[in-house]
Amino acid sequence: MGEKKNRLLTNMMSYAVLQIVNMMVGLFLPRLYLAVYGSEINGVVSTVNSFISYFSYLEAGLGLTLIHSLFKPLAKKNYDELNGLLAYSQKKYKEISYIYFALVLIASFLFPIINPTMALGKVEFFFLVFVIGLYGALDFYGMAKYRVLLTADRKEYVISNAMILAQAVRFVLVWILLHLNLSVAIVKIVPILTLALRSIVLSLYVRRKYPHVNFSSVPSAVVKEKNQQFDALILQVSISTSVSLPTIIISQLLGFKEANVYAVYNLVINAMIQIISALSSGVSPMLGRSIAQGKDIGKTYDIYDYIVSYVIAVFFSTTSIMLLPFIELYTNVVDDTQYIYFSYAILISVWAAVYSYRIPVTAVVNAAAIYTKNRKSNVVNLILQVIFGILGTKFFGIPGLLVVMIIAAIQRNISLSINNDAEVLHQGIIKILIRQALIMIVIVMSFLVAGKVIFSMDLSAFGWCIYGGVIFLAEILFCGLIWFAVDAGTFKQCKQLLMLKIKSL
Repeated sequence: MGEKKNRLLTNMMSYAVLQIVNMMVGLFLPRLYLAVYGSEINGVVSTVNSFISYFSYLEAGLGLTLIHSLFKPLAKKNYDELNGLLAYSQKKYKEISYIYFALVLIASFLFPIINPTMALGKVEFFFLVFVIGLYGALDFYGMAKYRVLLTADRKEYVISNAMILAQAVRFVLVWILLHLNLSVAIVKIVPILTLALRSIVLSLYVRRKYPHVNFSSVPSAVVKEKNQQFDALILQVSISTSVSLPTIIISQLLGFKEANVYAVYNLVINAMIQIISALSSGVSPMLGRSIAQGKDIGKTYDIYDYIVSYVIAVFFSTTSIMLLPFIELYTNVVDDTQYIYFSYAILISVWAAVYSYRIPVTAVVNAAAIYTKNRKSNVVNLILQVIFGILGTKFFGIPGLLVVMIIAAIQRNISLSINNDAEVLHQGIIKILIRQALIMIVIVMSFLVAGKVIFSMDLSAFGWCIYGGVIFLAEILFCGLIWFAVDAGTFKQCKQLLMLKIKSL
């Protein structure tokens, strides 16, 4: 019982550690790539990664619907139903992996023809696309079935811990290969090796902790909410496209070097997004079980939304101020293109904050499987991102694209919130609108007050860390005062909840 009570906190802490590790690896290694291979190859790698990521949509919402279907048999320890669903997941994911592999082969042949570059020969370009894509195919083949089981059972910390180990090994191997100045295609083989390590760790854990689980059972003929898989897919696409699409649009309209400039900004921003995402770990399964038991989650959601919005405001107001000094330090190993743009810094910080605010909103969507109700709004969101994203980039460059992405993120949050309220929460969306507006206002104010001042100081790496810490503490106080002034009642509820958690330790 004690393990279940603390599982949410354990999931969040493990996921937070993983994201910190990902941030360190994700910031340090690309800088080495930049120093060794230059801006154009780095832009090619970013573009290929973004393009290949779309193959994951072959999953077609299967993971979300399977997780939701596993809540009940796990709670009731109905192993026949559980094994049928898990056998079904293994069968479907293997089918997906075969199709994924075929698409990777096609992309490997076409990429060097459609997007040639002087920085890479056609054969090397082929192998680069192939090894990057092979990782995803193998992930579906050997890993996805374990993720579904452990996520549904609120043991995401196991997945996080395995990933931390794999990232540590990846960092060491890539660092060695980069210092040997080997081909970028060879270096990109390393993630495949670490994937095998993760698969072994999770396989051993599942065999030990789930002795009754049998992936070789007769696959279940019926998966609950299977008819919502397509709608769940549209939601997944609209969310992940926000991260992957801009690099593709920029590379095709503005070139690989500009795609690399955006990728460097996005590298920092994505690290912050992933850290914030720790607040989502284990929440959907917890809310899903409460909904299945007929409990009212309105109060729980309000507190959760309040905390997440506050954390987002603190992190991204700090990021908006410290981003350009970091970019300047990060790119001093290369001088083949311009990286410093004030408009990029403020716009991408606002976008990332609004994008991250989807965390509490989609937690309810996934917990209650509200996919079909959101189909139209998700399609509208995709149209905004693709059509207007292309137009914004063509006429106004990267700033135009970022403005479109901000509008699309706001539209998604509001549309999903309206349906969440109608189906589950029944408490209105005024607070959600106010908190989203406050996040954007705080970020813009912080940047206008301190952004140019901090950048003009020409900070060293050590100075950046010191000023970053001071700014972060100031934003904690500044945002805390605003959030207290706007909603003192929820602030007091959060304080009481925190005190109860501390006493229970």
